[in-house]
Amino acid sequence: MPAATRGEAVELLTREVETNLAGLDLAVVYNEYFDDRRTTEEQALADPGRLIGEIVADLRRASAGELAECWGLILPGYRRVRYDVDDDRIYYRPPRPVKSE
Repeated sequence: MPAATRGEAVELLTREVETNLAGLDLAVVYNEYFDDRRTTEEQALADPGRLIGEIVADLRRASAGELAECWGLILPGYRRVRYDVDDDRIYYRPPRPVKSE
């Protein structure tokens, strides 16, 4: 099972947020990530940089355990994500490749 340090996890998650979240997906992730703040799809489309910036700033401050907790929200195809406090690593199972016929 692959493992990531806190720094590697921050880079992986922030890259995903910065490159692949937009519109409705960005609004959904933002609303789940910040349960005390709300946004709409229209706001996400009008000012995605602000929302992405808030998520990325929070990811950069998060502990390894917190990163493991939000991993499935940002990378929903990944499974069995867990933080091992003894070796300070986040273990995860990446999505299985889709088999073509």
